Amino acid sequence: MKQTRVLNHLSPSGSLVEPTSASTDSAIAASPVHELHGLAVPVADDLAGKEAALEKIRVQRFVENAEEPFFAAAQRWIEDCSRQVKLPLNFCGGFLIVRLYRLITPASEQTPTLMAAVYEAAAAYDFAFLALGHADDEADMTRVRDGGPTRFVTHPNTRAVDGINLLLSGVTSMHATLNKWPQRVKSEVEVAPGRHPLLAEVAAALLRALREASFPILLDRAGLGHYSEGQATPAGLSRILVDAQSLQRIDAFNHHRAHTYFMRAAELASLLAGYSSVSPELLATLNEIFRTLAGLGAAADDLDDMFIDFAAGVHSVCTVMAHLCIAQDLALRPFFRRSIAENLVVGQRQRLENFLGNPDTHSDRIALIELLDEIGIRRALAEHLERDATLLAVAVYKAVHAFGLKPQFMIELVSVVCRDPTFKVPDIYLVVMEAALEESLLSTMSVQAGKFITAYLLERFWPRLGGMVGS
Repeated sequence: MKQTRVLNHLSPSGSLVEPTSASTDSAIAASPVHELHGLAVPVADDLAGKEAALEKIRVQRFVENAEEPFFAAAQRWIEDCSRQVKLPLNFCGGFLIVRLYRLITPASEQTPTLMAAVYEAAAAYDFAFLALGHADDEADMTRVRDGGPTRFVTHPNTRAVDGINLLLSGVTSMHATLNKWPQRVKSEVEVAPGRHPLLAEVAAALLRALREASFPILLDRAGLGHYSEGQATPAGLSRILVDAQSLQRIDAFNHHRAHTYFMRAAELASLLAGYSSVSPELLATLNEIFRTLAGLGAAADDLDDMFIDFAAGVHSVCTVMAHLCIAQDLALRPFFRRSIAENLVVGQRQRLENFLGNPDTHSDRIALIELLDEIGIRRALAEHLERDATLLAVAVYKAVHAFGLKPQFMIELVSVVCRDPTFKVPDIYLVVMEAALEESLLSTMSVQAGKFITAYLLERFWPRLGGMVGS
């Protein structure tokens, strides 16, 4: 039976399934070993559950006779492809789905059987997005990820069919999971095979997420709004266009790309939990959180790939900001760079040209970092990112105070995206989050939180000589 409840508060409200005392699954959930539910379940446990589900998708048979000699090689090829394609730092949709589901459902809906289904759905979402991660690597000329060559580099002649197979695996797995969604029945039987009551809505949300997230990749390939015409870089791309709207274009590009990914994952989590819709007020607040978080996440990814981006000559927050720091037009430069002697800026501009789009940049990291330090790009990035970080702090405060969002959830998200299990925020910030603040106090708190967030990202991902932090 289709659910019609509306999610307007981030806490358990209503039930997707009917619990029964005769259910073995209920007894397991109530036992001392499995008594945890919600965000009390360690993040590592949920990540491990999703990864196990992801592995099941990797080894699933594309055809029934996949083990026959004539088909076995193709089956292995598909499995190898899925292991070689890596998602960027800010691709954490499966994690969002699992932890949001934990946040908005009661314990009766977090039994091992139901959570196994949630893991499978989250893994299917991640697997489908592997296809877009694969295409994104090619669009951005990302040749190395997690210490190894990207798939489009090692298998250039099969990149199109690789993407199609990844996409089909993910979408097919989502449908298979929804078609056997566990549901409680009032009998001695633990669970009965069925289908998720909002199957059509979940499937539509997945396809919408894939469609919307694909669009920026097309922009990337076309270079629309990001590149100038004229001499191409050694990598074959046009020179980066720098004007008064450069950062706004980059921000709009990154906000849309990652924001779509985050918001659709949140939508899927609410549908899987049995909510047919989200209240407009909560939706608007989540929209603001993920829009600003998306910009910061994209910046972290750009910092992590800085050497690669400069070597390929692609647009990113870092490459565009470097150009703005040495722009001929004083109005385009950060304020603190406008009084620099022109002959010094001309020299810096010439040196930067030698790095952008030059494959040797990747091997000459010392000289590039020295130049970036010299032109003050880290300070310029801090000033730029603090605006988004401050808006994020305001949005999170509103979500915590008005809708019951747990600060722990946001801390977990940063920890996973930044691959930093030790991440934490000052205790005073958590205390303030629970208090009702006047407008002036909220503004002061948000500015300080914005500075803290920005400082953390720059410290965590700013490239060090000899390697990248977090890689």
